Amino acid sequence: MKILPSCCCRLLLVGWLCTFTTPGEAQKSSGYNHEIQFSKDNDFFVWYANSDRYYTYGMELTYRHNPNERVRQKHFIKKLFNNLKELLIDYSIQIQAFTPSNYDSTDSRFRYDRPFAGYLNGQYSVNGRLKDANLNIEFNAGILGPAVRAGELQNEFHKIIGDEKIDGWENQIENQVGLHLVVDWRKPVLSSKLFGLILESRGSLGNVFLEGSQSARLIIGRHATVNHTILYGNSLRYTSSPEYFITVAGGASLVGYNATIQGGIFQDQVLPARDVNRIIGHLQFGACFSYHSVALTYRINHVRGAVEQAFDHKYGQLMFVKRF
Repeated sequence: MKILPSCCCRLLLVGWLCTFTTPGEAQKSSGYNHEIQFSKDNDFFVWYANSDRYYTYGMELTYRHNPNERVRQKHFIKKLFNNLKELLIDYSIQIQAFTPSNYDSTDSRFRYDRPFAGYLNGQYSVNGRLKDANLNIEFNAGILGPAVRAGELQNEFHKIIGDEKIDGWENQIENQVGLHLVVDWRKPVLSSKLFGLILESRGSLGNVFLEGSQSARLIIGRHATVNHTILYGNSLRYTSSPEYFITVAGGASLVGYNATIQGGIFQDQVLPARDVNRIIGHLQFGACFSYHSVALTYRINHVRGAVEQAFDHKYGQLMFVKRF
């Protein structure tokens, strides 16, 4: 009859050892393999800022899925990053619109501190765990210019909310194709159940946006690891524990080229290079909530103007996620 105590001791030993696993290892699978994500950016969402300028609105619809192990192992990205684990795959479509701050000025000397521009693009992204860091690789293709019809969409929204029509879209950047490779890397520096500090790096190599950025992010509240959090769109892996936290991030971007301001690289430049801010500071405040099959986030962004003598800009982002 000594078998029973022996089995109990082994179970207790296993349970004791499990308490020393990392947070990511201790989390359980969510049971969900698919999710739909919709986000809307607009300066209208910042209640204390009465403005409609620069990055004036954006919308993105994403389908994300958690592939099986066979698909993960055969994915082409594994040939480049053999140690990349827990792959998630995204398919997205996004539209962004940009307007000057003084489109309603009657004095031609002060009209258009930046051009009107609309960018519509499709994205294919792969997100994975690289040791204790998170890596996201995005391939992006789209069109910049009047074919996007960003102005018509903006004025339809203004009609709905009873706001004024925006004139000047006939002066927007000319049509051109956009191609990009975008890489995001996130590395936790400090982490506990109710506190986190993360370093974020981002690089965009393309003919519309050629830039890189570095940020530091503080998280306060109950949150998952950097590879399993709604903050970076990878909570589909693990949703058995809820998330509710606030976050603050600050950093700067180094801009090499911005076609929404300067026009096409191989076209006549709309604004000369000397008028473009090469270093742009940014600050973000946000609140995030995730529970089982749903998630909701709200963020406010403060960004320095993209051109010299421009105003600083503020816009908000609402994001909703449904898993199934």
